[in-house]
Amino acid sequence: SMVVAVQASSNAEVFLPTIKKIGPLLEGLVLGKDGEAAILAFDHRMQVKQEFTNDGRLFKTALEAIKPGSSNHSMIDA
Repeated sequence: SMVVAVQASSNAEVFLPTIKKIGPLLEGLVLGKDGEAAILAFDHRMQVKQEFTNDGRLFKTALEAIKPGSSNHSMIDA
């Protein structure tokens, strides 16, 4: 099992397109019959974007839906 925590504050906006490309990589390495992953996005708040799943399609869709938020971030809380 794996949790992917993505900083989604406005100052990380430039990196989001690159981060969103990890979906297919994790599908082949983590997700599947014996593996699962969840996605958490954070700025000044924590948001569960995808509960634990082994479905690569759901994981990729949730990852691609992350939008930049506020300029603050809660790195330590993540």
